[in-house]
Amino acid sequence: MSVSSKWMPVGVALSLLCAAGRAPAQEQGSGVPQRRELSRDEQIDVRKALIERFHQAPGKDVLFAGAGAFRFASSGSMRYIDRSDTGSVVFENPQFGIWAKTQAAAPDSRDGLIARVDGALRKSGLSANGMRFARFQEEFAASAQPDALARGFDPRKNGTLVARSALYERQLDGVPVFGSELLIGLMPDGSIGRLRLHWPQIDAPVLEAARALQVTVRNQSWKKPEFVTRQDTEILEVSAGVGHSGFADLGIRSAPVVRILFRTRSTNTELPLQSTGYKFFDAGAREITFHSFPQLAATPAERKAPAEGDK
Repeated sequence: MSVSSKWMPVGVALSLLCAAGRAPAQEQGSGVPQRRELSRDEQIDVRKALIERFHQAPGKDVLFAGAGAFRFASSGSMRYIDRSDTGSVVFENPQFGIWAKTQAAAPDSRDGLIARVDGALRKSGLSANGMRFARFQEEFAASAQPDALARGFDPRKNGTLVARSALYERQLDGVPVFGSELLIGLMPDGSIGRLRLHWPQIDAPVLEAARALQVTVRNQSWKKPEFVTRQDTEILEVSAGVGHSGFADLGIRSAPVVRILFRTRSTNTELPLQSTGYKFFDAGAREITFHSFPQLAATPAERKAPAEGDK
């Protein structure tokens, strides 16, 4: 089977979203959204978006739900989420990445697929200013006995390429935007089979402040945080730009930042593990966090909802 991503049912996604906590110092207007029913006008709006953007009729089995700015639609033929506050959209056709349906389109050349993706995005009416192709995300299908796999097994050589999605980065007038997402995968007929678009508007003052921060970093006058001097840490890249919160974060926030990409190596000689990550810092070298995460109770018993009537 394909290794394409699996979607959570709408109810599960809503539960996780509504359980999410927030970082008070990092978000604006991000009160925890309450689960709600979509109005008739909103349902019509979602249906219209599915038809015009993805040529996908929702069907009679479609289920609608909402939570704050998030709107959900799910049926046997599609999964859809959008945000009214940022214009962000997620869509997937469950048939995307199934070998029998995609084998004819999977071997498409790089330039050919990029051209087809650009055309599909234009037809959808969605826009992504400053988009720059970054890489392909490829998916393979194969079957094997895990115990019989040879050392160095490479699924790219031993499996069948079943799907290829294009990933894009964002840059506005020479300023990179960290946190924006654009991933598109096409069905054999050229329609969009998978889309993740989180491309919020960046205000001009934030962009100008990021450009000034670029000059500071380029002139090496930006004071680096202390963690970069640690012996177990290797700095891979230091770049200034705009950072913003992610698709699933509550509310939306953006700020001029310096992103430090680093690799940490374990000092254990028997298990020399290493990991790569990044952190955001402001002009004063103070760390900035854009994301918020669900706040769960420590134990299963504490997480269990009380029965009706319990005190």
